[in-house]
Amino acid sequence: MKPLLLILYLFFGVTTYAQTYKFDLIATYTQKVSGRERTRIVCSNATNDHYFLTIGTFTSSSTAFLSDFKKQIYHTYEIVETNMNYTFKHLSTSKIESTKAYLNHEFVFEEIESDSLFRKVKVLIYKNAKRKRPVTSRTVVLEKSDHDLFSLYRVACLHPWEKLDKMKYPGKYKVVSGKGKTSGGYKIETKLVSIKPINLIMNIPRE
Repeated sequence: MKPLLLILYLFFGVTTYAQTYKFDLIATYTQKVSGRERTRIVCSNATNDHYFLTIGTFTSSSTAFLSDFKKQIYHTYEIVETNMNYTFKHLSTSKIESTKAYLNHEFVFEEIESDSLFRKVKVLIYKNAKRKRPVTSRTVVLEKSDHDLFSLYRVACLHPWEKLDKMKYPGKYKVVSGKGKTSGGYKIETKLVSIKPINLIMNIPRE
């Protein structure tokens, strides 16, 4: 898919909307797990990290999810390509339920090193507040940014903790790379390919 073209056209056959979401950034990460590489494309609002648009899934490049973590709902879209342009067709709205078990997980940031532009930090995620043994850990490199963009990395690359909305890194940084192991013990590497400005408005139709 051509990620920048995905945001060019968005139409609904209705005139009233239940909710409007605005996006001004689109990020592309590559994610390599045990040698297999995937691309993760996520749109965000630089000043509101409670909702995100994920373009494509692990199993389908023609599906998109708009997740609202504050309202605990997500909207499913079909991505339709016509003459090199893309439209988003709203399919359904559902409650976020599948990852409730992960919402109680705790996390710790351990700084390894830092300078005026970058920080290297170890992210430890624990099953509960006792923090006996981490279920996963990632060492990430953060670069100074105009906005707090750690949540963008979380949604793109920290499955299944993308919905752990309380996981926020203090300060204005973006994650440019990361490595570690998944909860299943597989080696994982991530890399930020690009972050670009967009102007996208998603109107959710009334049911």
